[in-house]
Amino acid sequence: ANTGLVSSNLAGRQKFELDFSTNSSFSACLDERMAAAAAEDEAERFRNDRANGLIGQIMANDPKCTALRCEGNFLGDKRVAAIVSSVAQNRVVTGLHFNFCSVTDESIPLFAQMLGRNSVVSHIDLAGNEVTDVGVELLCTALAKNRTIKNLLLFHNKIKDKGADFFAKLLKLNTPLETLTLSDNRITTTGATVLADALKV
Repeated sequence: ANTGLVSSNLAGRQKFELDFSTNSSFSACLDERMAAAAAEDEAERFRNDRANGLIGQIMANDPKCTALRCEGNFLGDKRVAAIVSSVAQNRVVTGLHFNFCSVTDESIPLFAQMLGRNSVVSHIDLAGNEVTDVGVELLCTALAKNRTIKNLLLFHNKIKDKGADFFAKLLKLNTPLETLTLSDNRITTTGATVLADALKV
């Protein structure tokens, strides 16, 4: 498997990327360094978790906060749901980045509610999660009434042909959606054909 480790904000360190793809073992020195980095990362993650409770208040009052980038933090449904709920009434944030945050269909109803109440967010990144056709149906129902979402990233999820069909029906409604990424899902030629037909002028 092609595995990458991306870590940010580790005790004052600059961002770095460590790719150890296809390696089966490490030297003792590298093992020690990786263990130390992992421990530090867990401590940082714990601090992030405690900070999440304040995100709603911060976003509601900070006009400089135009994008919320949570990618790669494996937040899980409960924390993601809390953050999305706080965004619903926000009038500043335009971008939500929850790629590789362990999001499942459980969180999608709150995204749908947010899309129905928020008229500012234009970019949503849910790539690298576990969204299925069930979640896609909810998103498409909400997007059919939303006039601001232009970019929706859903690559590397668990979407199948049924989900592609939901998106095909959405695209026929002439929504403001400009970018839809569905690569690395479970869509077959059947689903791809339905999407292609929906894009015909």
